[in-house]
Amino acid sequence: MKIIAMAALAASCALLTACEQVASSGTADQQQRAQTEDLQKRANDEVGIYQPTNFVRKRLANRIGQMLDTPSLVTVSYAQGLDGRLRCIGHTIGFPLPGATQTTNPQRIAHYSELPVNNSNLTLPQPEPDGLFYPASEDATWILLINDKGIAQPAYFEGHVQTFLPGNKPDKSLIAQDCTG
Repeated sequence: MKIIAMAALAASCALLTACEQVASSGTADQQQRAQTEDLQKRANDEVGIYQPTNFVRKRLANRIGQMLDTPSLVTVSYAQGLDGRLRCIGHTIGFPLPGATQTTNPQRIAHYSELPVNNSNLTLPQPEPDGLFYPASEDATWILLINDKGIAQPAYFEGHVQTFLPGNKPDKSLIAQDCTG
């Protein structure tokens, strides 16, 4: 009995020693993450972080956002064919929305009792300034297509849609079928 207990104790000690060695060396991913963090810190110490002075890209994003918020913005939409050339869908209002865009938050805020205990970060979604929740990626598209009677109605496309302001159409060499009228 003592021999079995001694063998079990020796096996436990060997197992604990092996676990400590694995924990101290970490996985390859953990080692790479630590090396990458060290390189990033060194780069920040040596070069610093880019500090914009004119905020041109933010101004541009703000201007585009304001233009997209024009309720009667007339546009022209094209579907991209398998040959890569554009074919007229028709005259549209505004610019397309990704198919999975939502007006309400698709997730909910976790209750305190549901939060991770291990102090890991928790990222919660928030709406864009226009109040919409856009998908990370989506191939389907919604557009407001103007019908023969001049009424804008939603149309859903699974392919790639490109939309332009009427005076800013794509190059003619890219168009297989242009919109008339």
